[in-house]
Amino acid sequence: MTNSAHLDADQQLQAKLVALVKSVDELQFDLDQEKMKVNWDAKRITKLEDTLLSRNRQLIEFISNDFSKRKSFSFSTSKLEKETSLKVVYSTDNKLCSIAWDTGLGGTMTQNVLICQISKPDHSILSKELYTAGIANGELKYNCIPTAIGKINKSKVYFLLGDHQFESNTNGQTMFFLSIASGRFEKVNVLKHQERATNYFTLKRDFINSSYTLEVENEVLLEEKIIEDISLVTIEFAKDKKNKFDILLHTTKGDKLLWTI
Repeated sequence: MTNSAHLDADQQLQAKLVALVKSVDELQFDLDQEKMKVNWDAKRITKLEDTLLSRNRQLIEFISNDFSKRKSFSFSTSKLEKETSLKVVYSTDNKLCSIAWDTGLGGTMTQNVLICQISKPDHSILSKELYTAGIANGELKYNCIPTAIGKINKSKVYFLLGDHQFESNTNGQTMFFLSIASGRFEKVNVLKHQERATNYFTLKRDFINSSYTLEVENEVLLEEKIIEDISLVTIEFAKDKKNKFDILLHTTKGDKLLWTI
């Protein structure tokens, strides 16, 4: 197949991706509008939810299978960002990307889909579903919309930083770590906590009580109450002078160093 034919095939895949995401977004809008009615129709809501679940699964299957057959790992996200709710983030070395969206099926806790893809040494694409619609017992750390992907220097370890909506008045961020070894995804424990290594941590912001907690593997590491502007409490990361990554808790009172990796 010529480069021109490869380009045409990839463009067709991107066009179908946009169309599928738009259909999910439109169904979400219809469902939200129906729920807002004073005299809402329970049967219509159930039908819309069933259709939305089916459409989400169709989109998951397309991304995991058909879209992973594209010839170019990188693809233009401008149309997606402009016309749909899909969020695509690339790692700094352009070898790992996350594809995520809100299914529209959650209650007080948002239910997202998170799919990661890597470019293998032979330039083929491996796709991994980390959190998907309708799958029970998924790890909640993956129920997020990634905002950044970084790479630990001189290693095959990546970290993903994502946004969470835990319930109507509690949101936050999560950061977890993956390694890419022999063209495969693997969880990796890089954070030191109570003399053991862990894989992830979570920041939870409580807007009712103006408080936050930082949890490591579901254990509370830090807790602060009566924060003047809880929305400004965020996780940040930056390279230090030794070319390592500092993970920081950013608040109105200043930055607190959590880990250096």
